[in-house]
Amino acid sequence: MKRLFKWVAALAIVPILACGLYLAIGLMRSLDPIPQFGTRSPTVLITNVTVVDVDTGKALRDVDVHIVNGTIAAIGGVAPDHAKPVETVIDGRGKYLIPGLWDAHIHTVALSDRLHFPLMLAAGITSARNMGDGCSWTTDLRCSPDRKNWQESIQLPTIVATASYHIEDLDRPADARALVRAIKARGDDMIKVQIEDDPGARKFKATVMAASSEGMSVSGHVPSSANLTEQAFAAFASIEHDTQFMPLCLRVPQAMCDTLLATLAARRTAYVPTHVASSGQDVALARHASDQDDLLGFTSSAISTLWRAYRFIHRSGINQADLVDLKRQHQNALRLTLRAHRAGVPILAGSDALDAFVLHGESLHDELAYLVRAGLTPVEALRAATVVPSRLFGRNGETGKIERGQKADLLLLTQNPLESIAATRSIHSVIANGVIYDADDREKMRRFVKRQAASHAVGARSWWALFGFGAA
Repeated sequence: MKRLFKWVAALAIVPILACGLYLAIGLMRSLDPIPQFGTRSPTVLITNVTVVDVDTGKALRDVDVHIVNGTIAAIGGVAPDHAKPVETVIDGRGKYLIPGLWDAHIHTVALSDRLHFPLMLAAGITSARNMGDGCSWTTDLRCSPDRKNWQESIQLPTIVATASYHIEDLDRPADARALVRAIKARGDDMIKVQIEDDPGARKFKATVMAASSEGMSVSGHVPSSANLTEQAFAAFASIEHDTQFMPLCLRVPQAMCDTLLATLAARRTAYVPTHVASSGQDVALARHASDQDDLLGFTSSAISTLWRAYRFIHRSGINQADLVDLKRQHQNALRLTLRAHRAGVPILAGSDALDAFVLHGESLHDELAYLVRAGLTPVEALRAATVVPSRLFGRNGETGKIERGQKADLLLLTQNPLESIAATRSIHSVIANGVIYDADDREKMRRFVKRQAASHAVGARSWWALFGFGAA
C-alpha cells in the first residue's frame, strides 16, 4: 500500500512540475513590443459623406467634415484653415459617419493593452467605462491598478472612469466610509458595489451614502431587498445587468415597478442591461452556440480555460425544460429594458467584456442588437452607445455627437445604421485620438491580439495573475 501511495504521489508531482516549468519559462520571456497601428494625421477631410445626427435620427447627406488635430473643425462649407493643407482625404461617398461607440461596462487586466484595446478600437469602441480591473479580483488595497502596467504609448479607447476595487461585503455598515475613502485615495474614479442581500440592505445603503458623501459616483449590483426609491439612493449612478434589475421590478406589483422606473428616470439613474453577458449569455451557453469557440483564439490560455469550464458547468444538467425557462427569462429581460426605456430611464450599451465568451469590441455590437431586439429603434440603440453615456458621464460637448469642436472619435460605415443596427459592423474606417484605422489596420490589430493570446509569455503571465500573484 505504501508503495502504491509513493507511485501515485510521484505521478501527481509530474504535472505540478510541468506547470511550474511552464510558468517559469513563460515569465522569463519578454513580452512583444506593441506596434503603433493606424496612421496619425493632423488634418483629415472626409468628403461627400452622410452624417448621422444621433439626437434627431436624421441624416445630412453629401457633407464635408474637416478634422484638425483630432478635433472636428468644420462640417460643410469651406476648410477652417486655408494655410494648412489637408494631409489625408477620405472619400465618404455612399458612406455614413457616426460618433465613436461607447462601451459602458468593460473589465480589464494588466495585459489589456495587448489583448483587449486593439480589439475595441478595431470594432469602433472609442470610449469605455472600466467597471473592474485585475485588482477587483482581490480585497488587497495595495494591488497595483491595471493602468499602471499598460504601455504609455499604447493606443487605447478613452477610459472615462475606472473601478479597480469591488465592494462585495462589509463586516459592518459603519465600515463603509473608511473603505470608500481608501478606494478614493488609491485613485479610483468611482465605486463599484456588488453586495449581496443582507437584512434591510444596510451594507449596500451605507456604501452608497458613503460614496455620495465623498463625492464619488457609485454603480453596480443592487440587492433585491434594497428600495431604490429612497432618497438615500439618489446618487446611485447606474444599475448593471438585467439579472440584477429583474428582481427589483418583475417580482413586485406593477405599480411598484412603475414607481421605481419613474424615480430612476427623474434622477437620471442609468440602466446597463448587458444582455450579452447576462440573460442572453445564459441562453447562448446553454445552446453552446457554434460560433463561441471562434472567440477563444482571442483569449489567453488562462481565460479560455476559465470560459470553457464555466460553459461546461453552466450546461451540466440542463434539459429542454431548463432551456425554455432560460429563454423565457431572457424575453422578460428584453421586455423590461423596453419598459425602462419608455419610462425615460437612460439605457446604456455595455458588454461586460471579459465575462465568459464576451469579447471586447465585437460583443458591444451584439449588445446593440439585443437592444433593438428589445424594442428600441436603431437610432435609440445608437444613442445608448454615443450621446447618452457622453451626457451622463460628463463628456457632453466633447464626444458622442458629430459637431464642430467635438473630439473626432468617429466611425465611417458602408451601410446605413438608421435602417439596421447591424450596419455598425460595416466599418470602413475608425478615427480615434487623431489616428485613422482602415480595414487593413484593423485586421492587423486582430491578428496581433491572436498572436499575443497564443504567446507563451502572455499565457504564463495570465495564469500568474489568475493564481492571485498580480501582474508579472
